[in-house]
Amino acid sequence: MKKCSVKFPINVDGATSELVRISFARVYIEVDASKELPNKVPLMNERNEEFQQAVIYEYVPPVCKHCSLFGYLDKHCRFVGKTSFKE
Repeated sequence: MKKCSVKFPINVDGATSELVRISFARVYIEVDASKELPNKVPLMNERNEEFQQAVIYEYVPPVCKHCSLFGYLDKHCRFVGKTSFKE
């Protein structure tokens, strides 16, 4: 699998946005299912310095290696044997 490029955050939870919980942040991001999920992401601190932040996933759904969609594995893919995903 190729490295995953994480897009901009979609949303953060209330405790994170209000800075009331400093032990961890919960951030919702969009990822490409055909690429590997990162275990670190680059962030900027208050001094505008970049650092690598470890990522912990609460849950990672199964990913179909055939169609690159989340939610099921290859053996359950309805697109296996089809010439396109629109059939």
